[in-house]
Parts: sequence; structure tokens; C-alpha cells
Amino acid sequence: MPAGVNKEGGLRNLSRELLQRHDEERRRIAAELHDSTAQNLVAACMTLSHLEAPGVQLNQEARSLLAELQSHIDRSLQEIRTLCYFLHPPLLDETGLGPALSSYADSFTRTSGIRLDLDLSSGLKRLPRHVETALFRIVQESLANVQQHSNSRVARLSIETTPSGVQLTVSDRGDGISGDTLEIINTGTHPGVGIASMRERAEQLGGRLEIHSSKRGTSIRTVIPLSGGES
Repeated sequence: MPAGVNKEGGLRNLSRELLQRHDEERRRIAAELHDSTAQNLVAACMTLSHLEAPGVQLNQEARSLLAELQSHIDRSLQEIRTLCYFLHPPLLDETGLGPALSSYADSFTRTSGIRLDLDLSSGLKRLPRHVETALFRIVQESLANVQQHSNSRVARLSIETTPSGVQLTVSDRGDGISGDTLEIINTGTHPGVGIASMRERAEQLGGRLEIHSSKRGTSIRTVIPLSGGES
């Protein structure tokens, strides 16, 4: 076997391992934030609530400071919960890709101001864990690009399943990508880490990632075969 082929295979294996470790690290950090930091903040809220009991005597200044402190804790708790979800949504492990994407769509619309229309296949069932994780990460990166670069106020996310595979499409109605830039992206020489990561995830699963763009918007389609069937 040519040395170049061996080197390419080794690089692909290394890339696959790095992505897997990255996903596991995100899952671990999310779990630790949820189980430790978030729970500590909940405990702090409960402790502060005792100071608001009818029998506790506090002057107006102290009560104002208490209310301000409670507000800071509540806001921090919400930020940690949001961060945990973006790192690794628990629904992805508990109930699968469909519910995780539905919840993520609501969060994305709320935080970005971009309306995200969701179209999930009625036959979407649980997929292998590594496939669900890869598709969810591709959605995250695709929507980040929509938010940062498209100037679109609406986006659409759809998933279609067949006995042989699954197709994920994220599209917008934004400015589009210039022809020169799109050519660089499609030849795999674009320096952007996000697009390279999405393409790598798709190819590691034997699939492909296609990007189409015009002045009417951009569409990113990911096709993943499921030769082993759903599980």
C-alpha cells in the first residue's frame, strides 16, 4: 500500500479520535456544571430564601441587597443551564435527536432573534449515539454560521430518514456566499475550522456534506448512510 494512503488513513483516524474526545469532554463538562456548580447555586438560592421569611428582621437596605443578590444568582444559574445545553443537551442522550433539536430550535430562536422553522421526519427514531452526536454538532455549527454571517432573519432545519440513511438540511435566506469563497469551501481548502469539522464528521460516518449558495440564501445538506440500520 502506498505510503501516502497509510498517512491519509492515519490522519483520518487521528481526526476521528480527536472529535470523539472533544465530544466526550463537552459531555463531561456539561455534566459537572449541572451536577456541581448549578446545584451549588440552587442551594445558595434556598439559603437566601430563609432570610426572606416573615420572622426575619431586615431593614430596607438589606432587603434591597438581598433582592439584588438573588437576581445575580438566578441569572448565573440560567446562564450555566444554557451553557450546559450548548455543550451537550441531556435530551440528546435521554430521548434522542428529535427532542434535542426541538428544544435547541426554541433556544436558538430566543437567543438569536432568528426564527428557526423545524421539519422533522415523522419516522425519525433513535439513531446510533455517534450519529446523533455528529448530526447535532453539525446543526450547531451550521446555525452559528447563519447567525454570524448570513444576515438572515429566518432559517429552516429539516431531517428526512429512509431505510438506508438520514438527510439533514439547514438553510437560510441570507446574503449567500460569494462564488470564489464557495469554490474554496467545496474544494476543502477553506481555512474555517467549523466547516472543516462538519465535513469531517460527515465523512467519518461514510457520508457527505454539500453547501449550495446564491443571493437567495445558503443551504447545507448532510447525508449519512445507515447501513447497519437504526438502533
